[in-house]
Amino acid sequence: MSYKRHDYQRFGQGDAYYCELVKSPFDSSLYSLDNFRYRVLTPLIVKSIHWLPFYNTTIQSDFPDQRDQSIFFHFLFVNYLFMLFTACCYFFLLERYYGIPPTICYLMSFFILLSFHSMRSSYIMLTDAGTHFFIACLFILYKQNQWLAFLLSSVLAIFQKETVIIIMLIIFFIEFLFQEKHSLKRHTIINYCFLCVPSLIFLFIFKQIYPTDQFFHTHSITGYLNNFLSFFNYRTYTLNFIANSFISFLPLIAAMIAHLWLRINKHTVMYNAKRLIIWPIIFLLALTIGVDSSNEGRIAFFGLPIYIPYLAHILLSLSQSKILPSIDSHKKS
Repeated sequence: MSYKRHDYQRFGQGDAYYCELVKSPFDSSLYSLDNFRYRVLTPLIVKSIHWLPFYNTTIQSDFPDQRDQSIFFHFLFVNYLFMLFTACCYFFLLERYYGIPPTICYLMSFFILLSFHSMRSSYIMLTDAGTHFFIACLFILYKQNQWLAFLLSSVLAIFQKETVIIIMLIIFFIEFLFQEKHSLKRHTIINYCFLCVPSLIFLFIFKQIYPTDQFFHTHSITGYLNNFLSFFNYRTYTLNFIANSFISFLPLIAAMIAHLWLRINKHTVMYNAKRLIIWPIIFLLALTIGVDSSNEGRIAFFGLPIYIPYLAHILLSLSQSKILPSIDSHKKS
């Protein structure tokens, strides 16, 4: 979806709210939806680069004034940079911590840039691109055991999107689950969970200073239960739901099938596939809190710190089994 072809009225998911946030991020009279009001980091970055030129061309969006068009362009520009940096982060992660050959690292980086959910939600006026970037950064800082940098980055990340901290806590839960019972690594993971607490405190304080009176998702126990049970209702499975939630994950599903073939043929994959439990966990969590049927898959896609190493290891194993062209491996640094 290019800048020129974006239709504000047809595709706008947060455009109007984020335009207002860019103009007046700390205006106490701004009562946008609860989950938009506090995602101020990208709007602040966009506001700080308002002096840059923008691509002033006719597009399908009927913006109220030219400033909105400028904000829209700069927002997309920032998102493009976020996604580029995200791809670089995963290249570094794969090569440095998993010993993946550079060729596969490049393939995974391009996959991140061109995947369905990246194209659908990271290159429009949403905060998903920055969310992917902060999740990648926090995961790398956790791997490096840089606790102070992690703490400061998590406080910054909470104002990009609260989803960053939720995803990191889910990742830590999964990492904890698959460590040995008395492993020191478990204590490290618990410590990093506590390092997420200050960011939640800052968000709580910010919410008290700038309250909202509108809520986008479900806020009742019965509502959560009904949302969860909708997973078992055949009416839920519209073409839109299936496409966004399952078809968009075909690369991951194909990798799981390839993994099964590798196991049958006695080939080793040096990655614990049980970590993929993150996919149904995030998906069902998004469904339960009331995310609409076009977005559960988009939220589940934030599990890239698990998906990307898994996909890379599958490609490496297929190469070593001679199914794919041979790729020279190298040792982890």
